[in-house]
Amino acid sequence: MFTLLNGTILFCVCMIFIIPLWNVIITSLAQDQDVIGKVYLLIPKSFTLKSYFQVFRSGYFHSFMVSIIIAVIGTIFSMIITLPAGYALAQKNLVGRKLFMYLILITMVFDVGLVPFYVVVRMYG
Repeated sequence: MFTLLNGTILFCVCMIFIIPLWNVIITSLAQDQDVIGKVYLLIPKSFTLKSYFQVFRSGYFHSFMVSIIIAVIGTIFSMIITLPAGYALAQKNLVGRKLFMYLILITMVFDVGLVPFYVVVRMYG
């Protein structure tokens, strides 16, 4: 009984996430006249790639690629810095290990946006 109930609940939760994503994909591939109105498309009535070509020709695709490049470079840079630091801090006999750990933990507790947020709140009372 538990397996059946668990499977049913998990199926419903999955559908809550999958159906809207499916609708976005189908809507992006359908023609404009099929999308207009209060119709919820689960099965496409027509198929076109016109919307994708329009996005690729606009400036949005260039901005998207710049964002992807920045994210990839930032991730690589972060891994280059954090992997050796994590290995060094894992050593028990590292001189100043506690100090470095506290400095890293302080940056996690006090977010970068905390000071500007404090200034704005203080300015507006």
